[in-house]
Amino acid sequence: VKSFSGKLDFFWSRNEINISKIKGRKYFLYLVDRSRIEEPNYTPFVICDPYSEVFNSDNWTLTSQTWLAEPRIT
Repeated sequence: VKSFSGKLDFFWSRNEINISKIKGRKYFLYLVDRSRIEEPNYTPFVICDPYSEVFNSDNWTLTSQTWLAEPRIT
């Protein structure tokens, strides 16, 4: 489950991505709009096999937000 407010976007950790890739169609991602959750009949946006949907389609734009930097040992 990931939440957002207004604009549908979310942060996804490397571990969450890896598990999604391994589980495939057995993995579901629920995206909950915090600004609408109290509305009657509100339902979250649900993605089955989110790794394939997000990384292997043109339906999403991916933007890197962080980088891991490590010194090289010589």
